[in-house]
Amino acid sequence: MQGSRVDISGLTESLARGDTILVPNNRLCDAILHRFAQDREESVFVTPPVFAIDIWIKRLWEQAAALGVAPCMDKAILSSIEEQYLWVQLIEESLDTYPLLNPEETARAVSQAWQTMKLWQLDQPDSSALAAFSGIPDVAAFLRWADAFAARCAATGVVSLVGATALLGELSEDVFASLLPASIVLVNFYEPPPLYRALFSRLSSSREVQTIAREGAVTARATARLTLPDPRSEESACADWIARMLAQEPNAHIGVICNNRQERQAPFTRALADALHPDSLFDFGSDGELFNSAGAHSSLLQAGLIHDALLVLGLVQELQLSDDLCRLLQSPYILPGEDDEQESRLAMERLMRRRFLKRCTLEEFGFFLGQQQRDCHSPALASALLAVRTRLRRMGRQASALAWRECFEAMLVLLGWPGPALTRHERRLFEQWQKTLDQFGAAGVTLGRLDGATALARLRQLCQQTPQWRESGLRRQVSFYSANEAIGLRFDHLWLLGCDDQSWPRAVNTSPFLPYALQKEAGVPGSHSDLQYLAARGEFDLLCRSVSGELLASHFAEDGDQTYRASSFILDFPVRSQTTASQTSASEPGINRYALSRHGACRLEEVPDTAAVVLPASADSRGGHSVLGDQSACPFRAFARHRLQAEALEDFRAGLDQRQRGSAIHIALEYLFSRLPDRTALAALVGPARQALCEQAASAAVDYLLSQQRRLMTPRFRAIEHRRLTALLQAFLDAEERRADFEIIAREQALTWTHAALSLRLKIDRIDRLGDGRLAVIDYKSGKRTPALHSWVESRPEDMQLPVYSVAADELSRGEVSAIGLAHLNVTNTGYSMLVADENFHPDIRPVQELKRIDRSWPELRELFSDSVTRMADEFIRGILRVDPAHGQRTCQYCRLQPLCRVDELISDADSATVDEDSSYGEEA
Repeated sequence: MQGSRVDISGLTESLARGDTILVPNNRLCDAILHRFAQDREESVFVTPPVFAIDIWIKRLWEQAAALGVAPCMDKAILSSIEEQYLWVQLIEESLDTYPLLNPEETARAVSQAWQTMKLWQLDQPDSSALAAFSGIPDVAAFLRWADAFAARCAATGVVSLVGATALLGELSEDVFASLLPASIVLVNFYEPPPLYRALFSRLSSSREVQTIAREGAVTARATARLTLPDPRSEESACADWIARMLAQEPNAHIGVICNNRQERQAPFTRALADALHPDSLFDFGSDGELFNSAGAHSSLLQAGLIHDALLVLGLVQELQLSDDLCRLLQSPYILPGEDDEQESRLAMERLMRRRFLKRCTLEEFGFFLGQQQRDCHSPALASALLAVRTRLRRMGRQASALAWRECFEAMLVLLGWPGPALTRHERRLFEQWQKTLDQFGAAGVTLGRLDGATALARLRQLCQQTPQWRESGLRRQVSFYSANEAIGLRFDHLWLLGCDDQSWPRAVNTSPFLPYALQKEAGVPGSHSDLQYLAARGEFDLLCRSVSGELLASHFAEDGDQTYRASSFILDFPVRSQTTASQTSASEPGINRYALSRHGACRLEEVPDTAAVVLPASADSRGGHSVLGDQSACPFRAFARHRLQAEALEDFRAGLDQRQRGSAIHIALEYLFSRLPDRTALAALVGPARQALCEQAASAAVDYLLSQQRRLMTPRFRAIEHRRLTALLQAFLDAEERRADFEIIAREQALTWTHAALSLRLKIDRIDRLGDGRLAVIDYKSGKRTPALHSWVESRPEDMQLPVYSVAADELSRGEVSAIGLAHLNVTNTGYSMLVADENFHPDIRPVQELKRIDRSWPELRELFSDSVTRMADEFIRGILRVDPAHGQRTCQYCRLQPLCRVDELISDADSATVDEDSSYGEEA
């Protein structure tokens, strides 16, 4: 037999007589019924009338309504979600008066304040104490919302549960007595609030009422306290202890009590799974629970199946997050039978990440899906999307919750959700989803008529508050509760987790919407430190008396920068050394016990990877000069990007990206210098004429941006961008005018540079002939991140643009190159980063022999460029692909191929800490 969760010895006679037994919560109700079933010898028996108090009050109200008792027959009790819906509506309606960032969270806090007010009777009709505090803004707002809530309930014929409890207590003695069973037993109501005390007093005056408060008669056989280094070590030590206890006593009921249960449940679950089932790392799709808990499981919203369903329903809005649409494209639950569209959906995501903004329209999305000439053409998905939009158009602007429920279900069917191949857990989730939809549709009384966005928000809120399905019943040997949740249960062994001075007792948490003085005077739990301490001390003593075996208490010493001390409640516990604590989390944070158990199980042979995939003859490599730049920065990066065509997915942007701005600048400059062929023409263009030409060039650039981002480039935005570009162009022309004589001989010069099997397509923005007949090669840069000049003479430059252009320019055979570099056009820098042989380019640009960090003459520099370009080209051709970032983590910072190369396994922490501090990006000293 499994260990007992509750002692029902004092209820034996009451259970035998069929007395109605009332308990504070469903957890204790289930424990009593479970224990009662364990004690039965027969397999079939009558379930005794054991109820959680709130469930019993609802049953009593429904019984009175069926008998025609007023006001029960005139009002329906709101469900918890209906009550929350009503609060959200009221607060959203008052946003003009009380602007709030998160109405739903405010509604939750106001609802809790309402419950507290009713339970502790702070609004008695004969008392004006609450109204006396209306000068406090938060209290005044609460009183207004409370009045609106009461009025809305009266108008719609509904009542909250606490309101129904108060109304039941106001029934006449005869009517009230006629609703009650013959005998009632109250179990474990230690400190009920005044509203329940008043109800229990009415019960005692009408029926025989027995009160049982089980203080706990057992005493732990052994107690001790432990101090662990950090939270993960504490959870791991607790999990190890549970595993040992279950090995010694398979039927024992083991409890873990933690006042921060919600935030520590996830890491504790991982630690316990690691201790009890190390191979669960490979048990995908398992939905088993490791312990009994009070419901802090993942919400329905966190299940992938439900998450994707809500994304489908999000199509009620024309404007969409592009990331959400990408998730829909790859969802296994959306049109799962269309296997032939998988590649086209991947192509659609790649196209979206190149062209779409962070938000896009369904019209734009559907347009590209339906383009037959593109590789993203997905006819089935495009057709389903069109059908969904057609169905939505029939809904009109507003409809009832029931009508939206039917529409939502139709949308899901049209998009093939959820598909036929569901796991057992997913089928359970699907059934739970159907019930949630029914619950949403039934809330029409409180929701009224809604538009699509509001209906979706309410359904999402319901999913957020609904925990995922878990196997019912208290059938697991381990229980994980907070102190308040565990009161009334008994344990064979107990571990008090997180017993630090900040959690036991917990911090005071008063409601901001109720006057502090009233809360303190009424003795509302959590309203004052003295009350909090007494309540926590009482809970602690009850827990210590509820365990018959070993009782351990622990706390962690540090968490980040914060230090913790043991709670005063456990200072008299004997100290136990940390011999039982697992070191797994501290020493190997990324490896579970299964992996550690396999480590060393077989001999590993290390084989140097010397494989090289030679570039095929006449291969045309995409990427231009970046092929050799990547080969220099990290050979693996070059191989992955330019041989495997591997690229990380781009992030969506909120506005114009740097590439589009750069392309626009190039278009504007091409327009300008097609009309200004040399410095003489530039010098002759002054005043309004130069301003007009810059505006014309800016207009050409803005027209390009409009063609790329029509929705983004509104008239206002186009005007702003036009002014920005005009100012940049004027500043650049001013800088150009200060140069020595020049003549532009090539713009956007396309050429192909070939070396053995490697062929690179290049485009040089501009080539000028200087006054002495030699050439200057210039590349435009609109970004702020600029390579320093000395970085180009390193043994492995991360940017090979200038060396490649230098070598390629020689092949044009138009003359000797004496200057090569970048022309910057951005708000922080309009000027040049140039390597020049003489002082004949610009008065601010010094020759290379005068630069402190470049100790080479111009001929030596040109030879160095030729050698480095040839060397990198030869490496790429030979297929050199080692993971070897030139500057450690700095090189890897923007690469985004780390999951493919796993560079972190090769670079030690020490190497990472000694990255070259001499950055190759910035201004030249």
